[in-house]
Amino acid sequence: MEIVAEAPPDRPPGALLREWLPPQFPTHVRLHADGDRYRLWIDDSGWYGVDQHTPRLTVPPDDNTVRREERIWGLPVLLCFLERGDVPLHASCVEIDGKALLLAAPGRFGKTTLAAAFAAGGYRVLAEDLICVRPGSAPAASHCCMRRIGTLGSSASRAPTSYAIFGP
Repeated sequence: MEIVAEAPPDRPPGALLREWLPPQFPTHVRLHADGDRYRLWIDDSGWYGVDQHTPRLTVPPDDNTVRREERIWGLPVLLCFLERGDVPLHASCVEIDGKALLLAAPGRFGKTTLAAAFAAGGYRVLAEDLICVRPGSAPAASHCCMRRIGTLGSSASRAPTSYAIFGP
């Protein structure tokens, strides 16, 4: 995937597809159709362009590289995953005995805390917050992405010192 810094668009974007507003969401976001690509506006960052066919992302010039990277690993990457036929999941993923254990649940249900507990127990955390699964193969192929890395660190301090693995 190509990622390029680009000045804001000089014309208004296409039709508004969806808008997310605080307080239900942490930031104000607008998703627009722009021909065969998308334009995404995030109030603390600016305009992102998503050409999921190429795939190519244009990002606003920004000295805050951490914030920009966190924004890239949100909706822009999800749109590219969907174009490939993949299914993005809000989840964490840890490796146990050479296999990936997916921890999927709604927000604030303890996925990060559980992943931190596995890490404290010596297991490898493969992904935190975003998992991409490609259905159809057996077992399903997955692409794991790390996002909001700071969250894992803060949860690690609250992680239980013991844990149990349920299932076969």
